[in-house]
Parts: sequence; C-alpha cells; structure tokens
Amino acid sequence: MGTVEFNPWPYVIFGMVSFLVLAPLLALILGSFSLARLPMDFSLSNMGLKNYSKVYLDPFLYELIGNTVIYVGGSVVIGISLAATLAWLTERTDMPGKILVYAGVPMTLAVPGMLQAMAWVLLLSPRIGMMNRWWMDFFGSTQPPINIYSLGGMIFVEGLRLVPTAFLMLVPLLRSMDPSLEEAAATSGIKPTAIIRKITLRLLAPAVFAVMVYQAMTALEIFEVPGILGLPSRIYVFSTKIYAIIRSATLIPVYGQANALAMTYLLVAVVATYFYSRMISRTERFTVITGKGYRPTP
Repeated sequence: MGTVEFNPWPYVIFGMVSFLVLAPLLALILGSFSLARLPMDFSLSNMGLKNYSKVYLDPFLYELIGNTVIYVGGSVVIGISLAATLAWLTERTDMPGKILVYAGVPMTLAVPGMLQAMAWVLLLSPRIGMMNRWWMDFFGSTQPPINIYSLGGMIFVEGLRLVPTAFLMLVPLLRSMDPSLEEAAATSGIKPTAIIRKITLRLLAPAVFAVMVYQAMTALEIFEVPGILGLPSRIYVFSTKIYAIIRSATLIPVYGQANALAMTYLLVAVVATYFYSRMISRTERFTVITGKGYRPTP
C-alpha cells in the first residue's frame, strides 16, 4: 500500500493569507480599545471604552452618518446605473461604436482618484472653474451655477469614478447569462422594459448586489474625492473624519479614537456579507449559465 505524500504548500498559503487578513484586523480591534497615545500599546492598564464613548457620543456623529449615507448611496446609484446601462447596451444591443465603450470606460482606471477630483475642480470650481467662468461671462451672472465643493459634487465625481469597475464586473455576467428566458418572454409579447425588470435584473440580483457592496465599501473608504471636494467646505464623511482625528491639533494623534470610528467599516462589511450569503443561499433561483451553447440575440 503506497504512502500518501504530504503537501505543505496549501497550509503555508492558508497561514500566510490568514496572517495578512487577521493581523491588521486584530490590530484595528485592539487599537480601538487602547487609551494609550502610542498606536501599538495594548497593555491591559491602557484598555477601555473611552474611545467609543468619545466618538460615538459626539453630537456631530449624526451629521457625519447622514453625510456618509447620502454620499455613499448617491455614488453607488450613479455608478451602478451608468455601468449597468453601458454594459447592457454593449452586450445586449446592436449599438454602434461598442469598441469605443469597451476601450474608453476602463481607460479611466488609469487616472488616480485624486487627479479626477482635481480635474473637476478645474472645471467646476466656483472661483476658478472654466465651465463656471464661461457660464458667468456668457450670461453676465455673478454667481456660479455649480459648486463642486458640495455633497452633490462629491456624489457626482465619486459616482463617475465607480463606473469603470462596475462595468468590468457586469459585462461578463451579461455575456455569460443564458438568454432563453428573455427570448421566451419576448416571443410571448412582453415589453422590453418588463423583461429587463422581471427577468434580467432578477437573474443578476446576487451579482448586482455583490457589485453594489463592493462599490459601497469603495466609496465608504476612499479619501481622495471627499478630501479634495469636501474638506474645503467642511463636509465630513467617515474617511475624512478619521483623517481629521489623526491630524488633530494634539502633539500625538489619538489613534484609538480613529480606530474606534473605523470599526464602523467592519460592521458594515459583516452586515453586507450576511445579507449577501442569505441572497445566494438558493443558487438555483439565479442560474445564469447552462450546459448548452447559446448566443444572445441583440
């Protein structure tokens, strides 16, 4: 009877991945309870709940949560809507110039978020924005029509920034989805809008939800757009508030309070993962790939 050769590599890889994930997570959790001024001082004498009471009992927290929910929600709605529309047009219609969409939309991924925000500042700044200045000179107005340093400006810029990633994630889903149900509905005389709403979107629901979770976490964590467009107007979201805590006027930043506020990210991720697991618990309801060959009709 032959001996089974032991392969240590799966365990090594698992250990490395676990360390890379759990080490910063553990440091974040322990740091949120640390009352020491040094970021990695986890002695029991310096542990407590003061950081949580400081940041979560702050009256400004309600405004912070409201700004963050509006910013993240609006950005995700804009990003997913534009990306889903472009993905559907390129994969399910005979729209001309598809190659331009395939090439142009992902190309913006090469532009950092900070440069994108600065570009919109040059266009729509109330003082130096070229489009605002042109409008004011042409119509003789004394007030700029658009102020990019606003919550709406942050939502607009971040929403556009989310489009390329969502587009690249949705295109393969539409390309690999079996169109037999859509074609059967069309043969039965169902309107295209009803087909999209009742069949296409329902089949893609888990995938679209996963994209929404990813995009929401990205918008929640990103600093460039809220930092450049929100801080000049003192519009804070979670990412810029954490930055403000770390760069407080004290000699040593209060890392414990920043960690305590950042625990919100962990809570959001856990809740979103739970609802996603519930949604995909019955995978047979969302079968988009079958064993037979097919080719969607534009």
